[in-house]
Amino acid sequence: MIVFQDCSPVGDWSVLLERLDRAGAFGRWRTWAPELATVPSPAGLPSCTAVHSDRGESDRVLGALIRVAAVDGMADPDAALVLLHLLSDGIYSLASRLPHPWAEAVALVAGELTCQIRSFPWRRRTRAYAANLLLDTKHALLKELPALGPDGTRRDVSLDPLDSLWRSLPAPAEAPAAQEVMLTDLMRWAERNSIADPDDLRMLVALQERAGYGSRSRHRIAAELGINERTLRRRRDRTLAALRAAGPRFLLERAA
Repeated sequence: MIVFQDCSPVGDWSVLLERLDRAGAFGRWRTWAPELATVPSPAGLPSCTAVHSDRGESDRVLGALIRVAAVDGMADPDAALVLLHLLSDGIYSLASRLPHPWAEAVALVAGELTCQIRSFPWRRRTRAYAANLLLDTKHALLKELPALGPDGTRRDVSLDPLDSLWRSLPAPAEAPAAQEVMLTDLMRWAERNSIADPDDLRMLVALQERAGYGSRSRHRIAAELGINERTLRRRRDRTLAALRAAGPRFLLERAA
């Protein structure tokens, strides 16, 4: 495993190290997970978890970081971010196998891997952490993102359920921040004009906010709404279709 200083899928490693140092995070982690005491600082994590390092030591360190990151452990999201850096090679390897644009594929893998880290059953599975995390991520992606549709064409899958909606609107290219504002305006406009059910619009926003967490987020939101996941997907698709159909009218009124 190599930490990609300049092209990491999750930001700059040196910036993360500085933030951890300022917050004194690593000291707290070592109190929670004594296995990290063998590592003098977060900067030493890549060398002790690299492919050429001692396998037992690598497993102990990765297992400790998982416990710190997991929601049923210390629940520190920065530890999950460290693990994403340490598993950069695996992220890029999995992304290269997805028939998606490169940036989207990397984001999909990183998002699903984050979910796997945060939910990893560390009390039951106690070895081969890197391999298990990447395999779990691969299996989740294969289940969640069938590569090809029945006609052999690539399906349009995005991290954000509103991303494909944005791309479908016949609008001029705008900066990401402007796109986000437009989508917010579209949702409000759709509710005012009874384009879609308000509850379904709020559900779509919830799906957007938890984008990147794969099927688990859908199941969680469905449970919160008291419906099954299949019903959620049907309502999501119906709402997106209504918004796409109303998109030209929205843009016309927005430009007026």
